[in-house]
Amino acid sequence: MTQPSLLMIRPQDAAHSFVDALAQVLGRPVNAIYSPVIHIEPVTAVIDLTGVTHLVFTSANAVKRYASLTADRDIPALCVGKTTQKAALETGLNATATGKTVADFLVWSKSKILPPEPVFLYLRGAQVSFDLLPELHRSGFQAREVVLYRQIQRSLSKNALNLMQTNAVVIPVFSANSACGLLKIDGLSGACNVHVVCISQTVAQKFAGFPIDRLTISRTPDRAGMIAALAELL
Repeated sequence: MTQPSLLMIRPQDAAHSFVDALAQVLGRPVNAIYSPVIHIEPVTAVIDLTGVTHLVFTSANAVKRYASLTADRDIPALCVGKTTQKAALETGLNATATGKTVADFLVWSKSKILPPEPVFLYLRGAQVSFDLLPELHRSGFQAREVVLYRQIQRSLSKNALNLMQTNAVVIPVFSANSACGLLKIDGLSGACNVHVVCISQTVAQKFAGFPIDRLTISRTPDRAGMIAALAELL
């Protein structure tokens, strides 16, 4: 039986990092086609750290953008996910992983952040799947946010479109924005054999009613869960 092809639609840096980690788990190289449907574009931003006691990051993209805008590494960083924490540590921040999801972060914050009164600065992209700031306020925290980048949707490359017409393809989908970008591709509906692997139920819901051949949801909403799901398919 012919192995399916792996189509990576994440932004390039994140996609290559993920495939490298997948190859380590499989113990062999992974032949992947790279065609991002999301492009990360920086936006003009001013970071005011006055009074801030904790930085909050839910993506590695926000970490990298923050690091490019300020040399301040003194404020502790609270990170959703190990990948985000790793990116923060690599920039020199004192970074703590607070769980795999934003919901985990809210539970962690309520139990771990004690007086003196914390002031959170949430650094994020323009499009988010969960509106964290109002939840922080409802939880009684002082918090403000700064948008550091936006996500621009792109079409799949001709190579990727041709691949889907002739080969079985496995497509990992890590975010709702990537799911929306993929669903706008005209060639997807006529694809030969597409197996979508979603990082969460929230992302999987974007494909409701769409004629995908197969859909798998990662057992855990993180890189390790996605690697485990793909290791069973490739």
